[in-house]
Amino acid sequence: MVGLALKDDDWDVVMTGFNLINPSARHSVLKQAQDQNVGTLIMLAVRRALSNQLEGLALVEQLVTDGALEVSELDVDAPFEFLTESGASDSLTEAAYRFCRHEPGACVVLTGTGSIDHLAENLRAVSKPALPAHVLERQEKIFGRVDCVSGN
Repeated sequence: MVGLALKDDDWDVVMTGFNLINPSARHSVLKQAQDQNVGTLIMLAVRRALSNQLEGLALVEQLVTDGALEVSELDVDAPFEFLTESGASDSLTEAAYRFCRHEPGACVVLTGTGSIDHLAENLRAVSKPALPAHVLERQEKIFGRVDCVSGN
């Protein structure tokens, strides 16, 4: 919907979902917004599937069942481990925020919390550099075609 709305060229800022599991806004929104000098607010950066291991495993299983993920591309028992292995990031949540923060066309990454400590942790995550290229390549290979879930 946001991609269609951008065709009207009436917007200064738009809000779109974008995350590690569903990066489809990269093609449908962010590039067009960047080309039109439209600001973007990124929502859904960290969802339950990215903050709760059981939720993440269940979502990956569902995506495999639905044919949205190719089993040969991932470790179904630890589908997000590549994001933290070898020190690429300290946690899945950190990786999720860094993934969104450094995406071309992403202007603001929204976070939600009721805890000062949690907010400080989120701010530390978005302040870190982009994820290593090999991690981003693996993410694209595994989740790059997903456009049907938010990770909720």
